[in-house]
Amino acid sequence: MTSTRRSFWVALILLALAGCRGDPYCDGPRCACAHQDQCAIMCSVPHGCDVACGQGTTCDIACGDDCRVSCQSSSQCHADMGAGADFTCQDVSDCVATVGDGATALCNRIGGCHIRCRGACRVDCTQGSCDILCANGSQAAACASAPMSGEFVCGRAC
Repeated sequence: MTSTRRSFWVALILLALAGCRGDPYCDGPRCACAHQDQCAIMCSVPHGCDVACGQGTTCDIACGDDCRVSCQSSSQCHADMGAGADFTCQDVSDCVATVGDGATALCNRIGGCHIRCRGACRVDCTQGSCDILCANGSQAAACASAPMSGEFVCGRAC
């Protein structure tokens, strides 16, 4: 076996073993992690990261502007996101996110939803306890349809 071929197989085996530790799978700006005890994902691209995490995991996610995070069927989902982000948390016991200016968030069928907005944001929170704080520390404004839809806003109109 040539040295190059042996190096290839050693690298392939090491890569396979690394995947067994529960590391997320990332393909460019898209990352996914499921069926693990803990998923910690720090998106390395500055804009447009797309992260999916779920199925029994505890998700800890950090990403920049214009990123999308989807947590489903997990015990906990914690995210720190930039401007223009889109956070979705469904069928999760504890959803916690800090989002940037112009972000949106959806918490659905959750135990608790705790969103901190660094600027203007819109949060839809249904079927669970919701705690939405604006950048100035005040509670988010409930929209007129809030009793029906659970829509809250910071720094913008409903």
